[in-house]
Amino acid sequence: MRVVFSNPFEAEGHWFRGNLHAHTINSDGQLTAEQLVDRYREAGYDFLSVTDHGMLTDTRGLSTPDFLLIPGEEVSVGTSEAGRFFHVVGINIRGEIPVGDFDRKSDPQEAIDVIRGLGGLALVAHPYWSGLNHSDLMGLQGYLGLEVFNTNCELTIGRGLSSVHWVKP
Repeated sequence: MRVVFSNPFEAEGHWFRGNLHAHTINSDGQLTAEQLVDRYREAGYDFLSVTDHGMLTDTRGLSTPDFLLIPGEEVSVGTSEAGRFFHVVGINIRGEIPVGDFDRKSDPQEAIDVIRGLGGLALVAHPYWSGLNHSDLMGLQGYLGLEVFNTNCELTIGRGLSSVHWVKP
């Protein structure tokens, strides 16, 4: 079977290049927030959300007229059918997510609901790398979408592309 995709970037409109899931040295990244922003800006990105684990990294003052910083945070919660954490990213939140990070007792649906309560949008991060299956995802409501590709997951273990979770057979 051959899957054919239409290229959404061929549609009319304004297209912006960005990343909604990036970490600094405040969690498991290798760069400071300032260094990370500089790298993305130099690479031609238009926006970035710094989503460190279990904390809202202060990026105020790093936005410029041509580069937008969106507040964000990632929490790893609950237990999937495979015994792995759900990784949930909250973007455009108005404060830290008051859910324990790397807490098996915290419910991923609760994390999504809290993110929405903070005025943010919830994304399920790297579902293929996390070992999530369709049943895990079907049990969740109110999240905006799935992370389609994660470079770090691809470089470290070859599980960066999550198309198995969103491509129709």
